[in-house]
Amino acid sequence: MNPTRFYRTYIKPRKDLCEVDLPSRVDPAEIRIEKTMFPNDYRLYYWKDKHIQCHSELEAKYLIIWLKHGLTTIEIPGDEKYLAEIVPILERVEKNVYEVADEKLAGYREETQYKIIDGVFLKVHDSDEVAYKTTPNKIGTGRKYVKK
Repeated sequence: MNPTRFYRTYIKPRKDLCEVDLPSRVDPAEIRIEKTMFPNDYRLYYWKDKHIQCHSELEAKYLIIWLKHGLTTIEIPGDEKYLAEIVPILERVEKNVYEVADEKLAGYREETQYKIIDGVFLKVHDSDEVAYKTTPNKIGTGRKYVKK
């Protein structure tokens, strides 16, 4: 399964999607998840102590995969149980993309390989054929609730 098929199969059909704006400037060496002292409060660090507030570690893991491949917006299901089901699938999809890239792109410069891998992940937005109506941001973290 590729990232676009994952997105079409597991994300797009959901009614409880929340759109998250991701930063465009990311340092892969800085990406990490830290729990704060408050319950249900995690920080996903991505650049020089800049972070995204997350409600759970699963949400942060989901966002990391899209963040490190250059997406600037992504939809995330609001149901924590559903996230628990799909995050391992998404992690396997990412691992599969890297394995295929290692096999098919052997001999290419590492920078070229990463650009191609990022391009595979960026294609998830090429599949957006339906316009979505968004309501005002209700959380205050750059999220917009998306309804079909």
